[in-house]
Amino acid sequence: MSKRCILADVMLAKVARWLRLAGIPAMDVPAQGDDAILRHSKRSKAILLTSDVALSLRARKRGITSILVTQHDLDRQLAYVIRSLRLNARTDPAETFCPRCCSPLNRVSPEFAARRGIPDAIASRYDGFYYCRRCGKLYWQGTHWISIRKRLARVARLAARNSAL
Repeated sequence: MSKRCILADVMLAKVARWLRLAGIPAMDVPAQGDDAILRHSKRSKAILLTSDVALSLRARKRGITSILVTQHDLDRQLAYVIRSLRLNARTDPAETFCPRCCSPLNRVSPEFAARRGIPDAIASRYDGFYYCRRCGKLYWQGTHWISIRKRLARVARLAARNSAL
């Protein structure tokens, strides 16, 4: 797949966040009218992800690549997008993109994390910390990391199977 931007409408903002966790830069647009979404998609040459049939049709009529996501389950939505666009998704969220703003995450020391406000108990318990320079958010490899990895692995298996989607 080419290195084109992926843009998700507000209905698929959660999909965009999980794509970022899988190492795929995907932006979500705040709630705004369809015309504004189409203008933004056209201007940025983005691939539009939507579950809105009418919006998808309008996008295609304007020459915008649009992926219509009709699945309701998050895992299946992610797998469908990954498979449709032939994306290389990671199953480990370390050193990917900020789930909040899509900027690259940088690995930082526990000391840096503590200076940025992470409680001492967290800073002393974990050693995998990541920082987003754009929005200032800190992430760490806590117990939630296991469930994130499990979901990404499950999605990768779904994406690899033809009939599951």
